[in-house]
Amino acid sequence: MNTLNYRGNCTEAVGAGEILGPDLHGARYRIVGATFDPDTDRTSVQLRPVPPAQLAEIVEADRETTWEQIEARMAIADLFGGAY
Repeated sequence: MNTLNYRGNCTEAVGAGEILGPDLHGARYRIVGATFDPDTDRTSVQLRPVPPAQLAEIVEADRETTWEQIEARMAIADLFGGAY
């Protein structure tokens, strides 16, 4: 597991499950958690590499969700006679 460290309490800003990257080698990482240590005033964010095969599945699922959101917005705009 990889770790990023930040000053202060950043746990509220960390989105568990969020994908970060790519790094210099093209790898992407999923945030698995964040912990704050008040003694050192540091937040540690734990990351796991995302295998390329799994990344393709995630991208496809995000694409489907995005289209669902677009279609819902278009339906609302049509309902109220607004422009997209």
